[in-house]
Amino acid sequence: MTPAMSRKIGTTRHTPQRQQHLQLGIQATNLMAYGGTSQTDPLLMTPSYMGPVSHALARTAPVYLTNYEDLADHKMPVTIGLSLRLPLNSRLWAASGVNYSLLSSTFTHRMGANTQSIGQRLHYVGVPLTAGYSFWQEPRLTGYASCGAEALLNVKTSVDEGHLDRDRMQLSLQGSVGIEYKLLPPLGIYLQPGLRYYPDNGSPIKNIYKTRPLQFDLQLGLRYTLQ
Repeated sequence: MTPAMSRKIGTTRHTPQRQQHLQLGIQATNLMAYGGTSQTDPLLMTPSYMGPVSHALARTAPVYLTNYEDLADHKMPVTIGLSLRLPLNSRLWAASGVNYSLLSSTFTHRMGANTQSIGQRLHYVGVPLTAGYSFWQEPRLTGYASCGAEALLNVKTSVDEGHLDRDRMQLSLQGSVGIEYKLLPPLGIYLQPGLRYYPDNGSPIKNIYKTRPLQFDLQLGLRYTLQ
């Protein structure tokens, strides 16, 4: 081996590989959200309301009760959760975890001067499965995109009056982009806006998943890298 070849081999540089470690996360979605959806359902007259003439009127346009309103006010779902991110290579990763979501609704019935409001609260536990790609990587700043699905199980229901059965399992599909900033070498904070779609699960229970199946959400969280 010639001296020139020895010098060439001795000065060969190796590009360091980005370290890959598991990441634990804690996150909250729509924590400060107060808005939601409202809808009004007019009450259609039936023979029990209309009396004997109902059979003649039923052949014409539908007739609704006057001075009657049935209002539903659905708040944005609030979610907190824990996640575990597994790196597949220097840019690709997969993640799962467990989430808790609270859906709050208020149903108001008005008949003339009489008003009655009933609160409804639905508690869900969700198991998400997502995959992501880091398209921008700097020493302290990372940009990424992710997509995935989540299965939501209604574990508890409560209403101010009466009884409410549990909802059926609800699926959601999501896509998002995010940016993460390293506060410390193992600890980062991130902001992740995204869209979620909730297919109809066929349940008669009214909630925001039915009235607004496509939703924008904003997730804020912390990630800790396990060394």
